[in-house]
Amino acid sequence: AKREVLSKNFDLPVAAFDDIPEDELYIFPGTPAPQNISEQNVTGSAGVLPQSQSYSYHFSEQPAHEVQGGSVKIVDSLTFPISSNTAAALVTVHPGGMREIHWHPSSDEWTFFISGKARATLFTAPSTATTFDYRPGDVGYFPQSNSHYIENTGDEDLVFLEVLQTDEF
Repeated sequence: AKREVLSKNFDLPVAAFDDIPEDELYIFPGTPAPQNISEQNVTGSAGVLPQSQSYSYHFSEQPAHEVQGGSVKIVDSLTFPISSNTAAALVTVHPGGMREIHWHPSSDEWTFFISGKARATLFTAPSTATTFDYRPGDVGYFPQSNSHYIENTGDEDLVFLEVLQTDEF
């Protein structure tokens, strides 16, 4: 299947790669994808993979933690052990609600806005506050140890993904 992968990657017909020597290593050989990809998501050649060794985490299946004004799902090294230096939170804020004033002592925060309308204020000590408006597809950046909050300024749920470079959220 390596010619098919090259074809897709370079947007060329498969035949464009007919003369590639078979004994050259252009794409590392691997196991072919199973007909039912869900089999690969939960098992390896030795059976079920321990969560500590899995490269896949089903964030969509995690129940949300309900809080006043919305909900949050968190994935970090505690729930996805192989991801030892990245943490994320999928935050939903109901209309009129806000993600409370907070800061991160060990990492900058990168925030991707998925849906809804938001306003965020960043407090930089000792006396500067900067306010930004966000819409779906926008990205916000909040430096380490700078206080900030995000409020829902629209009439539908605000959903965003917070990403940190740390082992625990």
